[in-house]
Amino acid sequence: MLFSQKLKKVMKDKGLTTYSIQKATGISQGNVDSWLKGRSKPRSVNLNKLCTFLEVPVEYFTQDPPKESNQTLHKRITKRQAANLRAGICDIVNNKIASNDLILLERIVKTFIEK
Repeated sequence: MLFSQKLKKVMKDKGLTTYSIQKATGISQGNVDSWLKGRSKPRSVNLNKLCTFLEVPVEYFTQDPPKESNQTLHKRITKRQAANLRAGICDIVNNKIASNDLILLERIVKTFIEK
């Protein structure tokens, strides 16, 4: 998520305007407007003031949360590992579920890994 999107979200969640930020922090409305439009990002001094006022850590704006998806997981699992994983799951649940459910579970795992 971009800085501007994160700032818009926090402002909306807290019911803030550029004017309220300017009054509380001394940061000009023009600067805040420029950040909201994605034309620029704040320098560290203003970022610290903004984060203090918004009560969010600086990392909220400077770091993206890790993205985990089937595709990134798939890239880390080799075909041999996938086969071992399927076999392992089947061994674990073999005695605990009906054979129809076992086949369905194997298909689900296979589909997840292959996407």
